[in-house]
Amino acid sequence: MEAKDVRSPIHPFKADLVEIAIGTYGIKSIVDVGGCFGVHGGYTFHALKNGVERAMILDGEITPDTVEQARRYPNLTLKTMDLGNRDEIAALPSFDAAIIYDVLLHQVDPDWDEFLALYAAKVDTLIIYNQDFVGDETFRFVDRGLDWYLEQEFAKFYGKESITNWFARHDQIHPQMGKKNRDIHGFWQWGIAYADIIRVAHEQGFRLDYFINEGSRFFGDTIDCHAYMFHRKN
Repeated sequence: MEAKDVRSPIHPFKADLVEIAIGTYGIKSIVDVGGCFGVHGGYTFHALKNGVERAMILDGEITPDTVEQARRYPNLTLKTMDLGNRDEIAALPSFDAAIIYDVLLHQVDPDWDEFLALYAAKVDTLIIYNQDFVGDETFRFVDRGLDWYLEQEFAKFYGKESITNWFARHDQIHPQMGKKNRDIHGFWQWGIAYADIIRVAHEQGFRLDYFINEGSRFFGDTIDCHAYMFHRKN
């Protein structure tokens, strides 16, 4: 089903995941983690058009297009925050569900698994889409070095010069984020094995109700795009 009347460039498959979750679990409140970058809150607006009564979009920067569309939704809150700030996450209200799209592979300090656990504590349903590394072991990309990183298909998003400059500044503190440049979320950080996402969710008291492998799309043969839907066990 194609998302209608949403000006953001959202992926129909990901919009369908949100719609399926709403219909399956009767979701009335939702938090969209990192919901602005590239899509301007599009998945939240889709959720609001499909029965969600309370929503919040979290991101390090709320885009102007998100702000413009949000004016039509008094039941929507926009919050600018460091997505991994433990204190700010703890202070969030509870929601029925969290959308976590294209976010986990970027998270360091806290690492992706702690990051997921922090948000899992706030919801009963997790709707996740992640670019997982094909293999049985999760690892940090930067640990394999600059040459390896540059050889990866996903590295084309950033370009050789940008990646090389980032590696050269790895030990410097990022002035806005207050952490080492090697740990910032602006680059792909993790090759996550899909079994580890399932394991972490299970450890937080969730069962896996839905999983699909969308394939590599345009990331080469080392990345598969996986969709997950977890619901808290009774």
